[in-house]
Amino acid sequence: MLILDQAKTTGYAVFENKNLVEYGVVELGKKDDIYENILSSAKTKIGNLIEKTQADMIVIEDIQQQNQNVSTYKNWQC
Repeated sequence: MLILDQAKTTGYAVFENKNLVEYGVVELGKKDDIYENILSSAKTKIGNLIEKTQADMIVIEDIQQQNQNVSTYKNWQC
């Protein structure tokens, strides 16, 4: 199982049978980058991490409230 933090510098942990076997960070973008500008490279970096760890399950942290209504943020669509 691969667990990912949702941030531009993504923390990750890999568990096998409830045992932590690996952890680290992957920089998806710089602090000042907007998410739309890092999506392509982030997809590649996360894909590489999934391939490297051979994860059979992926868990991603839920969103954080950052000066917005969380329910509106979660339901917003383009």
